[in-house]
Amino acid sequence: MDEEEAAGIAPPHEAAAPEPKPMRFRNVLRSGAERVPASPYLPIAEDLDWLRDTWLHAPKPPSDGELRRGSATLRRLLNENMIQRAWRHHGLEGVPTVVAPDLAAIAAHEHMELRHAASLVAGGATVDHAQMSMVGVWRVDHPKTGVPADAEEGFAVSTGAILRDTRGESEDNALKPLVEREWRLSAYLDTPAAVRRGQTISRKQIIDYFANYAGGVHLDRAAGNANAEKRALFELVAELEQRIACDKTEGLYFELLSIGQALGGSPSLQRLAVAIHDNAAPAPETDRA
Repeated sequence: MDEEEAAGIAPPHEAAAPEPKPMRFRNVLRSGAERVPASPYLPIAEDLDWLRDTWLHAPKPPSDGELRRGSATLRRLLNENMIQRAWRHHGLEGVPTVVAPDLAAIAAHEHMELRHAASLVAGGATVDHAQMSMVGVWRVDHPKTGVPADAEEGFAVSTGAILRDTRGESEDNALKPLVEREWRLSAYLDTPAAVRRGQTISRKQIIDYFANYAGGVHLDRAAGNANAEKRALFELVAELEQRIACDKTEGLYFELLSIGQALGGSPSLQRLAVAIHDNAAPAPETDRA
């Protein structure tokens, strides 16, 4: 080979590289499985599980701060109707229900009128093996002078609560179906959860109060964020603070705890949570080639 021929041969490291082939990806479903979209309501199931585990079955009740922060979860589940939406989405039969006290019916059974209540909460939560319902203070006819509860002054004041030791079966009596009434969720939200100066306050309004108003100075909490009617309602609810004690929990917070426990302990809502989890399996992974 002469010098000219040798010059035309490139050394191995200088040889032209083959032209690259374009990279391609193939999506392959494993084992022929079909894609099943995960339930969009998985956070609802997780919230219900959280209420069951940390509000209902926890060794000690949540602190006031934890309850207040949890009110945002209750608002999403109840006031924003996410439970009903999830229920319809998963095609469950019947309607979601909870078990909780019927405050008006209990008052009637005890020959009381809610308009005579000064400060009262429906309750129903269990703390340290004691279930407490209808906790508060109300006007009654004076037993000695006969001055009626409707009088401007001279009436008597009574305090009390309905208590049950939860370490055994509840006794069958006239109060049991009133304290452990089964409610459709919509009716449960709209019925009285508390009374202040004779004015009833619904469970929905209690949740609204905590989610939008509690936690700041009363007169400034809603100044720029609510109309006058709602601001007046929130200030009425705020008057209940520190007026009722339910064991070691402040009464208004006890009512919030009662709402959370009612959700966490509801068989129908646990059925909903199971249905959501069963439909929340992740989509199959894809193979890449």
